[in-house]
Amino acid sequence: MGRSRDSLYEPVLADSEREAVADLLQFLENRGETDFFSGEPLRALSTLVFSENIDLQRSASLTFAEITERDVREVDRDTLEPILFLLQSSDVEVQRAASAALGNLAVNTENKVLIVQLGGLTPLIRQMLSPNVEVQCNAVGCITNLATHEENKAKIARSGALGPLTRLAKSRDMRVQRNATGALLNMTHSGTLVFKMAAQCDTQN
Repeated sequence: MGRSRDSLYEPVLADSEREAVADLLQFLENRGETDFFSGEPLRALSTLVFSENIDLQRSASLTFAEITERDVREVDRDTLEPILFLLQSSDVEVQRAASAALGNLAVNTENKVLIVQLGGLTPLIRQMLSPNVEVQCNAVGCITNLATHEENKAKIARSGALGPLTRLAKSRDMRVQRNATGALLNMTHSGTLVFKMAAQCDTQN
């Protein structure tokens, strides 16, 4: 029976995907000495990210969430783009882990700017509207981190995020409520400019 079960999965994976899985398992065994943000480890992760196999995407998103939990540093677009791609998944597990990873990386000042420049706000706003509370919590937490950077505040206001943030500040879930309130407070620190822009956006809608 074990052999027949294995055979169900083998044809699904391309050779490059099988190699990437094997490589990634080896890198994870030596995670303390592995730089997952460049070279072969990042290539293996990216292969899983862009696979059509949802289980591989889940594995990639969970790995990103785990490694960014303990290793936060400035990264480049080669690291951020696969995570942003995962954010657009329709799978809740992938969304939850990818938004957690992005939120972890958004603690770094340079990453805050690059995430917004690469279009990260749009999928984050979409995830704030998710019916899943964990997804909401992670997405709002990421925007809270992004909103601490002065350069991002007006962009967040123009992005349409303020409406969902205001609604989520009244969430029954205390974590979502706290994150949304924190994001709005971070926005107020930029003075009246952001709220003028928000008012303009509201009148145009």
